[in-house]
Amino acid sequence: AVNSPWVWIPLCLLFLAPFFDPRRPWRLLHLDLLVLIGLGISLFFFNRAEITASVALTYPVLGYFLIRTLVAGFWPMGPEIDLRPLLHALHARGQALALPVTPRRGLPLRFRRWAPGDPLAHGPMGTRQPAEGEDVTPDWLLVPLLAFDRAGRRLGYGGGYYDRTLAALPQAGVTGIAYAAQEMHDPPGVPAGPLDARLPRVATETGVVNCDATA
Repeated sequence: AVNSPWVWIPLCLLFLAPFFDPRRPWRLLHLDLLVLIGLGISLFFFNRAEITASVALTYPVLGYFLIRTLVAGFWPMGPEIDLRPLLHALHARGQALALPVTPRRGLPLRFRRWAPGDPLAHGPMGTRQPAEGEDVTPDWLLVPLLAFDRAGRRLGYGGGYYDRTLAALPQAGVTGIAYAAQEMHDPPGVPAGPLDARLPRVATETGVVNCDATA
């Protein structure tokens, strides 16, 4: 049954977790609580077999999940795969987006909210980044690269920015974005050091490559 403690306890933990995240703005926490109440009412109607009322309450909850999750993309540089059509499609569906801001060497990337049409400034090494806005913490990272292999090793531009960023955001979801031709097959694969972050998956124009980070 949906009203089983095995259902309610994980749901409560899921929605209460942001209250213990110091990075989450306080102005958004009351929305989490309202959504938790809405989901509870939806499950109440579901258990009473009043499916129409349950579904009517569930869709706003699912929509809130979409808005609450912040996806960080990247602006294409040189011959990189152009992620902008995907970012525009996500924005059209209500997805919150961010782009990286490149700091001085030795630091992880920062992120600012971005939507199509927002002004961009020129950053270091030919990058483009949001011209203004507060720093935000993304829930999901779409990562550019020069080459990758099936072990999740990634070849970047040598600055180590994404390696430091992924180490600083261990809870964030990560997907590399590349052309299929950028895959290097073993052996020898992509050279990597002990501090180089590995990718769990890479999305290409031909499909998603699930990587074995233990290889």
